[in-house]
Amino acid sequence: MSKTVTLRLDDDIYSQFRRLAEEDHRTLSNFIITSTKRYIVEHESVMDKILNNHYKILKEIKNIFADTCKADLEDINFSKQIINDEIIRFQFKYTYMYSRIGRPIYLNFDIFRDNPQIILFDSSSGVFPFDKTNNYKGLTDSILEEIKSKINN
Repeated sequence: MSKTVTLRLDDDIYSQFRRLAEEDHRTLSNFIITSTKRYIVEHESVMDKILNNHYKILKEIKNIFADTCKADLEDINFSKQIINDEIIRFQFKYTYMYSRIGRPIYLNFDIFRDNPQIILFDSSSGVFPFDKTNNYKGLTDSILEEIKSKINN
């Protein structure tokens, strides 16, 4: 079902939208919808390309997470989002079960578009960069240490 959205636009932006819509033989509404869809597709494509660049380590992170928590791979959730057009943030989440209580464990990482070879790992002891060209040296040990500290807390 479609929804109605009201936008407040500055006069210069409105004029620019109106002009571009007319040049493209579209209504203003259709131009905004089409442009927004195009923007989303382009950004998702860029994000997927960058994450595919790190596919091997992402798979390894998930395996480390599963092995350490004694979890099935399917139980570990993976999410991604673009922040500020510059940073791709991705997160692994697993709810670690002990007794009858579940404790969520998150592993957060950032990749910068202008330097896609570096992954930043946001651990409880700080944010640390790991370089793909250096085979992410130390990342797996840091992840293992982080997961164990969260399980034992």
